[in-house]
Amino acid sequence: MKKNLAGNEKGFTLIELIVIIVILGILAAVAIPKYQDLTAEARTAASEGLLGAARGAAVMKFAKNLASGNTLTANQISADATGAGTLIGLIDSDYSLAVSGGTFTTDINGTTYTYTISPGETSTSPASIVKSP
Repeated sequence: MKKNLAGNEKGFTLIELIVIIVILGILAAVAIPKYQDLTAEARTAASEGLLGAARGAAVMKFAKNLASGNTLTANQISADATGAGTLIGLIDSDYSLAVSGGTFTTDINGTTYTYTISPGETSTSPASIVKSP
């Protein structure tokens, strides 16, 4: 900043303002792509979390059936719409889940993820859930 002879401040020079604008532009050019990467990572993490919740619910349901002495019951998690409905009833999710056959889908910030039950619960193993994409 320049000072006049009396010692009063006059303000910023044009060069100082241009330097500040260039520095802010460089920071913005670096920060915006990083922010976009973080949102994609967050979306993927949310879908993986939902997959983990579905797998955990399937294992808990299987363990409950074993503990109660039931082998295969009407409440089993089968690879059809009924089994998928039973499974999403066990999942606590902030995203809306829609059943279609042996799959359920969700939309996480504009990206649709599909979770497929294959194979369903048997007398010796819990249902298996896979995610796509």
